[in-house]
Amino acid sequence: MTYLSYILAGLEVPSPDLDVSAYLTPIGRKVVDDALTLCYGAQNANSEGCPWVRSCPARWRRADSPMPCERNSQSRKGYGAQILVQQGVFDPTAFGPLTSGFVDSVRASGARVDFRLYPKTHVLRAQTQVDAAVWVDARG
Repeated sequence: MTYLSYILAGLEVPSPDLDVSAYLTPIGRKVVDDALTLCYGAQNANSEGCPWVRSCPARWRRADSPMPCERNSQSRKGYGAQILVQQGVFDPTAFGPLTSGFVDSVRASGARVDFRLYPKTHVLRAQTQVDAAVWVDARG
């Protein structure tokens, strides 16, 4: 559920009209808000076992639904802040070529992306955390 909380928080940034809150319990709203500031370990503890997502609404299952996947092109626009993307080359969950394609498309829409590849799988450890902290501190 931690991963989903980051996805939902990320959807709201470029597309605030999606109304993610309509699909969340009050606890869920807090979990998604916390995803904007908490690192993975803290967010995992924060979201574990919480009844934070309501059942899937019928309108998400219709062909004319405003599903996030159908808004793919919009989710690549509207990033005002610089973005750090850290990708494990051997990641079996978030495939490198898909991440590279995403980075290329958001860069083409004008976003400033620092894309870093690591000889890792999906779980990026100490060095990437240090790199991310240095990256954030440099932007101040």
